[in-house]
Amino acid sequence: MELSNELEANLRALASTGPVELRENGARVAPLSALSWEVRGNSAKPLLHLWSGHHNLTRRVLAIIDHSEDRLALAVERFGRLRPYRLEFVRVVAERSARDQSREEFCKWIERLCATQFPMRLRIRFPFSGKYWRESIHPHSPTSLPG
Repeated sequence: MELSNELEANLRALASTGPVELRENGARVAPLSALSWEVRGNSAKPLLHLWSGHHNLTRRVLAIIDHSEDRLALAVERFGRLRPYRLEFVRVVAERSARDQSREEFCKWIERLCATQFPMRLRIRFPFSGKYWRESIHPHSPTSLPG
């Protein structure tokens, strides 16, 4: 079976079984239900185009790395980049709410802003959980939290 036909069949099968999330190199991109997609070309390296109002992603598919009932992992090339990336379609129990997605996008934006504005400062990871906060403060500091 040709790679483009196999890819399209696997994506249709995975999308029809429930909520699926798109991840690039482990980072969440978007739920598959929010994206339109198409596979272009019948060559050994077809193009996969995913788009929505907020996202536009085009990658050249090199191979299907892993395929199971819950996951489809692809080796893809980004245009202008030398090394291959990993694009995954992962079945999730339930789709995340729009509020959670918006919060995560905002946290990523803040991280990028802090990295550009304060390149030598300590990088703070979001979301900032209480356990991490208590462990990050010195135990004998006057600002330490009980706990």
